[in-house]
This record gives sequence, C-alpha cells and structure tokens, in this order.
Amino acid sequence: MSHTPGPWEVDSAHGTDAVYVLSENHLIAHVIAHGDGTDDAANARLIAAAPDLLEACQAALEIAEALHPRGSCDGCRMCPLELEMAPALRAALYALEAGR
Repeated sequence: MSHTPGPWEVDSAHGTDAVYVLSENHLIAHVIAHGDGTDDAANARLIAAAPDLLEACQAALEIAEALHPRGSCDGCRMCPLELEMAPALRAALYALEAGR
C-alpha cells in the first residue's frame, strides 16, 4: 500500500471555514464545512492521524499474531486477542488495502 508518508498536520485557513490536512506543505485533504462546521476540525484531526493509526494497527496485529498465532487457541487467556482485537485490526487493514 502506498500513501504520502506522515506526519500529517491540520491547518486552518484563518478568516475562512476551510480546514486542510498537509504533509510538508503538500495538500492531503481539504475538509469542506457542512452544517455548522463543528465537526470539521475533528474530522481533519482524524485524517491527519491516519499514518500513525495505520502504523499502530500494523504493529498491534503483528504482536497479536506473534503472541497467539491463528488457529492455536486452546482456551487460553489470549483468546480475546485472537477473537476480538486481531479480526478488527485485519478488517481495518483490509479496508485500507482494498480501497473501501
């Protein structure tokens, strides 16, 4: 998967309602105001956090799979790791790779 490397940061255009997500002065996203605009900065922060969130998901899945390989469950206390967290991480990473 290829994307613009982080860090990404949020920049508000002063005097306007525009909110931008930038990487080294390259535009990643322009968050367009909707409604009263109260969610715009939060949406931009979420977008800006994407590279860090991706890295964290990949690392967490790697650790989960190392600690509890798929199909190795024998009722151990690591089961929630495999049954809940790892599938959620796999689904999120798959959505990124599949472009959903």
